[in-house]
Amino acid sequence: GSVVVLGLGPIGDMACRIALHRGAGTVIGVDLVPERLERVRARGAEVLDLREHDDLAAAVKERTGGRGADSVIDAVGAEAHGSPVNKMLQTVAGLLPGKLAERAMQTAGVDRLAALYTAIDVVRRGGTISLSGVYGGAADPMPMLTLFDKQVT
Repeated sequence: GSVVVLGLGPIGDMACRIALHRGAGTVIGVDLVPERLERVRARGAEVLDLREHDDLAAAVKERTGGRGADSVIDAVGAEAHGSPVNKMLQTVAGLLPGKLAERAMQTAGVDRLAALYTAIDVVRRGGTISLSGVYGGAADPMPMLTLFDKQVT
């Protein structure tokens, strides 16, 4: 089948290597750091540079016969890119005294869920998403209707 790995740091790199070793038909690594993309490409996976694709789901579908990925691995971790408003809120909460910051993040905490939403977009109906990324905020809703509608595991 096909595997898309979001984030090509140490965990994403390892996930691509394991997928290739286990014989996945198509392995696509996604990142925006040139060195990471080149390292994964050199090991035999296809790569997609986020800076070059406005519609990542369309790019994945093009490489998977129009279906989307059979499996998506979110290896982004605590996102460093992509959500400036949420980043600002996290930064402001970090400036608060300990107890206030803890309460603020529990009641108004946000995660930058761009990678998770991307995983949901690129997985095929009935596909599998594996989350090894780190999500700790309390306020951002999970898109449960979309997950149920696509019958995602």
